[in-house]
Amino acid sequence: MVVDSTVARGALEVLALPLDPATLRLPYARIAPAGAAADSVARYTALRDSVSTLDDAFGRARAALNRDAEAFRGGDRRAADYARRYAAWSERAATTERVLAARDRGRARLVKLHDRLSEPLRASLAGRAGSVPADVVDSAVAATSRPVVRARLGGGSARLQLTGGEWWVTVAERGGTVRVPAMRRSVAPGDRDTVRLGGPPR
Repeated sequence: MVVDSTVARGALEVLALPLDPATLRLPYARIAPAGAAADSVARYTALRDSVSTLDDAFGRARAALNRDAEAFRGGDRRAADYARRYAAWSERAATTERVLAARDRGRARLVKLHDRLSEPLRASLAGRAGSVPADVVDSAVAATSRPVVRARLGGGSARLQLTGGEWWVTVAERGGTVRVPAMRRSVAPGDRDTVRLGGPPR
């Protein structure tokens, strides 16, 4: 997995965590907004989670399509079995394109909603309220059976080699904090993916 964190200001290294660091955030978050502001934040976070889910689904589907496409190399295109398999592959590719389109629409809506938020709310979403102390994360991970995977940043990017399973990808920041929300990724053996961290999805 290649991680592009060019816009993740203050990042020191990329982390892949076996748990969602946002679940550790509550004791350290600022006082939650109320009223209309709370509704705006709730809509933003719900849409952000939806976009993340679509992005994850697209990444897994694309990786599977790329793997399966290798099986067509050298095949007899005139064979009935080849035609059936290719038709099924093409149908999956069309479905994947629809997932991509839905993700991109969600990203566009997310950017617009983010731009409509007041400056204090943007700061609440993107500032230190969006961080968890690294020692808290390390303690929580130590209670699991999987380690943190780390990669130092070089030229704004880093490469991670992950085993299969669910991972949350984020960055370690100056000052001993871990940024939230992290980007959830489902990894299967042989998957190759590129993710971009920092700022609202665009």
